[in-house]
Amino acid sequence: MQFFLLTSMLRHLNDLPRRFSEKCLGGLPVPRSIYGKRVTVVGFGAVGSVLCKYLVTMGAHVTAVRRNKWDDINDDNLDSQTLNSIERAQSLEEALPGADAVILACALTPETYQIVNESAISLLPRHAVIINVGRGPLVSYSAISDALNTGYLSGYASDVGIGDTPEPFDPNDNLAKHPNVIFTPHVGGITDYSHNKMAEIILDSIESVIGGKQPSIWVNRPGV
Repeated sequence: MQFFLLTSMLRHLNDLPRRFSEKCLGGLPVPRSIYGKRVTVVGFGAVGSVLCKYLVTMGAHVTAVRRNKWDDINDDNLDSQTLNSIERAQSLEEALPGADAVILACALTPETYQIVNESAISLLPRHAVIINVGRGPLVSYSAISDALNTGYLSGYASDVGIGDTPEPFDPNDNLAKHPNVIFTPHVGGITDYSHNKMAEIILDSIESVIGGKQPSIWVNRPGV
């Protein structure tokens, strides 16, 4: 889902039906590629770490931000080449300047509530897009709306809504109707494979806790 939303923003998916109905071939604005783009990934857990791996493979320049220290990385899904290919930022403020795209793949905690606000957006270049596959409240509704309406932000795509508005997000909301916005109905983690995998993780976590061990995936794990 992250790649679908990112590609949709970069290639102006919302505008393609109109161009097709008007019998246009090609056209402007010119679609952008992931290759060579500077992508900031916020969150380096089960989703963010694998996302970084594939973005590097696709030729993006990746900067990652995580809440824990970087020296405690222990992930079988990552190889040394991937880790050496990404920039490891210590703060969001360090990772935003120059980013063509920001992907939110972190958990919602008191510390991450509305981490994307007016101040954060002001650190981005004018052409940037923001992709949210974490949780809606990671983002300030008013900050995104203002940045889109003034043309400062190129686009916003989310599988989890936006702001404090509960899901499902209102399709009649002005932001949902914005030409540079894409909302999907929280389906990023729903596939035949993921359902089976989630069942395995739940069973494994239950067994771990019963055995006095930590679960393999711990969303609210205390920071290091």
